[in-house]
Amino acid sequence: FWRGDVYGFDFACLVEEAEAEVRAQPMASGTFTADQLTQGIAPVMVADLDLGTCTKAMVRNIRSAYSFVLPKRKKAPETVHGMALWFDVLFPASKVKLQTGPHHPPTHWGQTLALMDDPFDLEPGEDLSGTMRLKSNKDNHRFYDVSFS
Repeated sequence: FWRGDVYGFDFACLVEEAEAEVRAQPMASGTFTADQLTQGIAPVMVADLDLGTCTKAMVRNIRSAYSFVLPKRKKAPETVHGMALWFDVLFPASKVKLQTGPHHPPTHWGQTLALMDDPFDLEPGEDLSGTMRLKSNKDNHRFYDVSFS
């Protein structure tokens, strides 16, 4: 949209700013298939919290290593644009499990897409490792600021 002629206007000078704004905001998803979000990569748990015993500090600042491999069955590199995030909740007394991931029936929570500043290619069989941090947002404690390194 921003790169072409839009009703006679050239918005090319806004492309960089518009893309940065989109990447700065997580995107709620409910319309993507599991394969679109995961590309066949198994989910990685970044936190396992017992809400009966964990502290506020543990919930407000979550840091976790992650590592996954693009399946070798893929024939070509895949471009990594970001990470898909979701949560599961287990209610042990009733053995009920609330699952919000893309492999389960949709919920109103959906998934969140955290876009990276610089997309990159991942080759089949290549490992991607790093650290993800979820830090409670200073203006709204119900939100997290997400970063990857």
